[in-house]
Amino acid sequence: QWPYWIHKHSVSIQYSSSLWLDQFMSVSRGKNSEFEFSFIAFAPEFKDLSFNLEECKQIAGMLGKTADFYGIEANRFNFKNQAGRGRILHIASHARSNMEMLDASYIRMQEDTLYAGEIGMMNLPMDLVFLSACETGTGKIISGEGMMSLARSFFQSGAKGVISTLWPIRDDISKVQVIRIYENLKMGKSKDEAIRDMQIHYLAKTRPDAAFPSYWAAFQCHGDLSPLFPHPLKMPAFLLGLSPILAFVFSGWIYQKYKRREILLHEAA
Repeated sequence: QWPYWIHKHSVSIQYSSSLWLDQFMSVSRGKNSEFEFSFIAFAPEFKDLSFNLEECKQIAGMLGKTADFYGIEANRFNFKNQAGRGRILHIASHARSNMEMLDASYIRMQEDTLYAGEIGMMNLPMDLVFLSACETGTGKIISGEGMMSLARSFFQSGAKGVISTLWPIRDDISKVQVIRIYENLKMGKSKDEAIRDMQIHYLAKTRPDAAFPSYWAAFQCHGDLSPLFPHPLKMPAFLLGLSPILAFVFSGWIYQKYKRREILLHEAA
């Protein structure tokens, strides 16, 4: 019942006012249709990470053409060679933010590590990168630049939008939250609204002792906020709104055709 900001507003993060203005003023951008896969997931296996594979499998089941790299296949080599082939890149793993050196922040792959410095030099122009790992949106704050985080590295590599985390997250709770965010995205919601809906839904269903922001407020979105998928009711609603106009135009056409016939018959008589 507390008056959290999300009850009335959605929240997103931009690294500069000019970037925010560019996103705010632009119409929904056309999505790149040249990707080979709609969704690419990387989920290495760790003893202390129990729900990341299930998370990725459930999301893949709702998004169609996917490429999945689980366990031993979720390694640094496959990431550098395959990650750029998907419209959405999802990483469910361990991560660590280095508060002193951005390049030293990393994401764990199976038996190896992917560092922020090499991510920034890759070519990853996808519509969304979803970092389902701890503290991927935190890092050293540099004057004039803002937060230098793992999320920032993916922007440097060309990603249009990134969803990241502000602090360590619980594997079991985040799995449910992440799946809910994707369900909202699939319904045509913008990225910030997809996160907000998840948060409100979580607060409505959870126990009071698990309702503190540390449980539900970790996920944040940066960059392009526009929807990834068309709203399922958008086209029917649009046509329904046009139906009175179309009926009026059609009636006018019938009336004009009838009047013209009457005039021709009159002239012939």
